[in-house]
Amino acid sequence: MTTSIASDGQWPVPVAENAAGRETRISVHAKPSGRRSPLRRILDLVDDAVLLLLIVLLFPLVILLVGMPVALLVRLLVEIAQRL
Repeated sequence: MTTSIASDGQWPVPVAENAAGRETRISVHAKPSGRRSPLRRILDLVDDAVLLLLIVLLFPLVILLVGMPVALLVRLLVEIAQRL
């Protein structure tokens, strides 16, 4: 059974039935949940905060790791140019 607009508020997906007449796992998982648990929202916020903190703390380290060799190479080239 397929419908383009669901009248009962569920996703418009084909509902497959097995020999016993019950919905299969695919049709059960296709239904929208509607709400997320408050604990899940809090965990998502904590996860985002930790990721942002890691990015903020690692950004200067990346600048140092990339910038230091470049600065040393430029200094070496300036020293070599001065001796010529």
